[in-house]
Amino acid sequence: FTPYGEHSIVLNRLLTLLLTVLNDTQWDPLVATVVNAFIYTITVVILAVILRKLLGTTVENWILLSITLLGTIPFGWINIIWGFQSAWYLLLGLTLLTFWGIILHQDFTWQWWIGVAAGILASLDLASGFFALLVVLAIKLYLMNLKGEKIINHLPLLRITLFITGVSLFQLWNAPKHGELYSKDLCHFFLALGKFIAWPWVNYPILSLFIYLPFFALVVRIWRRQRD
Repeated sequence: FTPYGEHSIVLNRLLTLLLTVLNDTQWDPLVATVVNAFIYTITVVILAVILRKLLGTTVENWILLSITLLGTIPFGWINIIWGFQSAWYLLLGLTLLTFWGIILHQDFTWQWWIGVAAGILASLDLASGFFALLVVLAIKLYLMNLKGEKIINHLPLLRITLFITGVSLFQLWNAPKHGELYSKDLCHFFLALGKFIAWPWVNYPILSLFIYLPFFALVVRIWRRQRD
């Protein structure tokens, strides 16, 4: 549980220990890289199955094409071949399970409990892991508003989310010498965010608005349909 930088990489350390034991007490980054590829593959397969069930078989080819393109974008290529980066692969899978279990299923079903467990584990994986439950809670509150439900019906999720968020924020660790990497204000933050999501044209953050324009249009369309 000792922080690594800002992160509490509990799951990464447990996975590393497991792989070391299984590999005759020898740490091998190549083995970890293969395991990372396996984790990612399982994650995208689960995503494909979820989308196929939600959208139907008529768009199956588009689903597979989209996921394939998403998986081939070389974000941080050095991290792809670095066995230590298991935490990021685990975060993708755990976040997906959190969304699937809590948003798409009724409270207290076995799928719901899997989602809750995945959200808790995500908070033990990276410093930003607790955001998975926060996003789920925001979506739940939005759906509650549409359906006219009372918040008391979702008190268990609210309590779990607030507890995990509180614990995560309490144990945040300011890593020495990382202060200069932080955004000084909201302007710098959104500028950095724009550069990231404008990839590969990172010198032109304004392009991020055009790259994600289809996504924004989809969100607006869904919102209007829900209102109607």
